[in-house]
Amino acid sequence: MPKLVVYSAQDTPEDHAVNLELMRLIAKPEPHIAWIPSDFRSSSHWFHAKVAYYARYDAVLESM
Repeated sequence: MPKLVVYSAQDTPEDHAVNLELMRLIAKPEPHIAWIPSDFRSSSHWFHAKVAYYARYDAVLESM
């Protein structure tokens, strides 16, 4: 069954636990995570920082 997890922040130590639960819920290798940015330029520093952030969880971040 498809799962939808929506949350913000991602920059606090507590978010690590949320990310681990997200990965557990997705339960597949290299999941793709959709990001709905406030800055719609995929070349922005913020987007690249989030790509690196989710790569630590072996997840692929895609800008929507």
